Amino acid sequence: MKKFIFEIFSIFIFFIVFSCSDSKTAIIVTQADNSLRNQMAHLDNNILWTQNLDNILKEEENAEENYEDSEEFKRLLPHEQREYIRKKEEEKEKNKRKIPEGLQEVAFHERLFYPKNQPPMEPLYPEIIDFGSLDLSLLAPEVKVVIDKFIQGMNEEKLEIDCISPETRFLEPIFLEDFSSIQNIDSYIIGKPIIIQNEYLNEYQVPVRMKCENGYYDSLFFLVNLQDSFFIEQVNYGSFISE
Repeated sequence: MKKFIFEIFSIFIFFIVFSCSDSKTAIIVTQADNSLRNQMAHLDNNILWTQNLDNILKEEENAEENYEDSEEFKRLLPHEQREYIRKKEEEKEKNKRKIPEGLQEVAFHERLFYPKNQPPMEPLYPEIIDFGSLDLSLLAPEVKVVIDKFIQGMNEEKLEIDCISPETRFLEPIFLEDFSSIQNIDSYIIGKPIIIQNEYLNEYQVPVRMKCENGYYDSLFFLVNLQDSFFIEQVNYGSFISE
């Protein structure tokens, strides 16, 4: 008798387990287990997931494109095929973006470039009134490094001798005397250089606005290129301009 009851009970449990399981998933959800994992599995098991929308749209587009190559289309009578193509073209024309008369549609990437058959415009650079253009496109990066190092030495009243041309290093006392009469430089702006290059000279004249707490100096740095290295020959500091 006990064996019979056990068999009945086993069949009952087996029936409950398989009736609660989804044919498409192997997850078994029971009411007895109240863990968070079981609750999430139970919720997920009861969600009806839809197919990826991108895949659906792609399938519809492919089906529309391939219909004219299908056997069903080929079985249509000639006038039915023509009617289908005519309606398809009408639908395309209806959905086509309307462009006002006298204008033409231009792709977005084409608007990022200059119009065809027209020379490119020269780039525009900002400028400061009473100072000049900030176009540094022709300024070698090494020049900026030399000027920056020189100005840092000015603030410390110390001449960075390796920034100075070997031919003018004997002027070190004059440089140091100039440093003592110049206010501390908080920041500076480099302007468009004047470049003089010929068989005798390779010189950069670089305007630099050195800004202090209450004003600035509009200075002019004279640099020379010797064996692919830049050195300062002299500096015209200019007068202090109060703000």
